[in-house]
Amino acid sequence: MWRSSPRRQAGFGLVEMLVVVVTLTIILVLTGQLVFAMRRSALQQQYAVDARQTARGAADYVTFMLRGAMDPPFENAGSVALLVNAWWGGNNTQLTYDNVTDANLADVGTDIVTFARFHEGTTITPVRVQGGQDAGGVWWWAFDGGCRLPGTEAEKEAANMALFKQLTGFTSDTSPSELLLLLDDAGQAAVYQICSYTRAHCSMTLPCDQACVVVQADSACTGGIIPVGGYAGMSNPRLIVGLRYATLRVKGGWLQQKDGIIDPANPDDGFVPVLPNVEDLQFAYIFNQEVGGGGMGDVIWNNDPAHTLIGGVPTAAQARDVIGVRVTVTGRAGQEQLGAGQSRFYRPRAENRPGGEELGEAADGFARFTVSSTALLRNRTIGM
Repeated sequence: MWRSSPRRQAGFGLVEMLVVVVTLTIILVLTGQLVFAMRRSALQQQYAVDARQTARGAADYVTFMLRGAMDPPFENAGSVALLVNAWWGGNNTQLTYDNVTDANLADVGTDIVTFARFHEGTTITPVRVQGGQDAGGVWWWAFDGGCRLPGTEAEKEAANMALFKQLTGFTSDTSPSELLLLLDDAGQAAVYQICSYTRAHCSMTLPCDQACVVVQADSACTGGIIPVGGYAGMSNPRLIVGLRYATLRVKGGWLQQKDGIIDPANPDDGFVPVLPNVEDLQFAYIFNQEVGGGGMGDVIWNNDPAHTLIGGVPTAAQARDVIGVRVTVTGRAGQEQLGAGQSRFYRPRAENRPGGEELGEAADGFARFTVSSTALLRNRTIGM
């Protein structure tokens, strides 16, 4: 027979259980608060780093592009390293902007810059220009690049035309050339486009007294880019080939680039996205002498109240004295911080553009970072 033990069975009492449960609850609550705080802090750091990397990446890219901006070789009279404006479609068209007000062109308040990059810069002078509606704008350009090759006269002329087409961006017989540049003694710039390539001569053939290429530059095939009869007011215009334009802007929160000139009538044509989450793009210009005259070789910024640039950008004449550009970019995080207790941010001031708080813009949860970098134009520094 089994007998019960006279000893009392031991165990946990209710009070002891309550103490353990309360203790574990406190530990879990404290641990959870710590984990959530650490996670929130990590996310804030991640957002801040995201904004910083975006701003630095965009600034590095824009600065790299502008360092290649240069003038045509052997063209000391004019400057198109920065193309502020040009005659286009019979109008003096603005191509570089400060604090854009038209949302069709770019994000309001940001800047646009148009600049020239040369690969094999060549200057070609006209032998003769014949204008008028009937003639359709016939130009005889002095060019003999293919005439120096061996072969028959016909082969040399074919080679001369082929080389001229290559330099001027010929694509097909049914489309005009790429956008080219005319530059005169006073530094005036005009956009030029060839509609059709007529004939190449390697011998002295009237009306040329030298090797030349005959082309048509009729406004009918280029949407009005080419004024019939040439460009009034230009003194000794030269055709600049081997050049490629580029335009940089911010639109829809993207840094965008166009390999060509911005067309205000078709502002999105040709632009491609480069980098997202770019909120602001600002340019300030460094001059090699005081704006409007001589002086001590001052460094002048476009937001210096003592040397204000009309419209915030240099004139065509002032652009000749620009030796560098300061680039300021504001990047933001790709994701907004949400929830109670999260930090709120305003778009910061950059160059001559007021900050969001100054303009009464609402704060949001996007972390932001602003960085500046300076690009010296390649053709304005010694030995480069």
